[in-house]
Amino acid sequence: MTSSLFSTDFNAAALCPNVDKACPVSTSHRVVAIAAKTGLQGENDGLVDRTFAIRRADDNTKISGRECPKLVLVSCRREGDQLVVTGPGMEHELHVPVKSSGNDTKLELFGTWIDCQEGSEEAAKWFTEYLGLEVKLSINANGRFLRDNEKDWARTWRLEGVPEEDHETAFADGAPILMLSTQSLVDINSRIQHKSYTMKTFRPNIIISTENGKPWDEDEWCGKLQIGEAILAVSSPCPRCIFTTIDPETAQRDKELEPLKSLRKFRMSKGKDANYGIDSPLVGVNVVIIKQGKIFVGDDIILLNE
Repeated sequence: MTSSLFSTDFNAAALCPNVDKACPVSTSHRVVAIAAKTGLQGENDGLVDRTFAIRRADDNTKISGRECPKLVLVSCRREGDQLVVTGPGMEHELHVPVKSSGNDTKLELFGTWIDCQEGSEEAAKWFTEYLGLEVKLSINANGRFLRDNEKDWARTWRLEGVPEEDHETAFADGAPILMLSTQSLVDINSRIQHKSYTMKTFRPNIIISTENGKPWDEDEWCGKLQIGEAILAVSSPCPRCIFTTIDPETAQRDKELEPLKSLRKFRMSKGKDANYGIDSPLVGVNVVIIKQGKIFVGDDIILLNE
């Protein structure tokens, strides 16, 4: 499973190693995999998920794999204080400093302007050549919160009573973390003929498993969760877009617009979520960080009913 340090959803993460830890009988959910640097570990050496983003040079609008599917084929690795970026067809690697001292700039995402820093000219030239579109690199989103407007507050009713300052995120479309169970992925594959999807299609930061084997169990979670040293909270189910129709291995869009087409038949919003106008199929749950702390593969998930 991979996630991304860039808010372009290209291959930029590795999994945390397995750890030996006893599972208390009182819990029934467990972490299976974690995308590197989700922002839960406190000291991140300048890197958290979606630290970087690509934007159009003409109007500063964020670009993701929705608009430029080739981005899913780009990968990167950490070497000291540099992020090394590679892409098919590119003769040279791009070296991006982990900590930028670039000029202040802004990036527009779904009508919200995000304060951030300018990436290097070298990075702008590299991605412009790769995409065939004039773009720039943004680094380090500053002071962006999940519930910046009334519409977002309505969709995140599960966070009632949770202080707004706990909802900080970076260049992600919404929440800083996406969580999805292996059982839910199995259910998707059982319902869509002649397809076989992996977690790369849905790009969760944290993959979980439920001992009761029930798919979509995460849909019902409300309130705080404890994983290892971290305290989290589910903010909303995650509405899925056209991005899920792009093959993460080939960057080709599915001609039948699967899995989105089939997901609309059995994963549309219901109950209180339907009242807030979420008109997209839901896969996974968005999660915010209440208290940072280390988490590992094998950690139990404890639902805190307060």
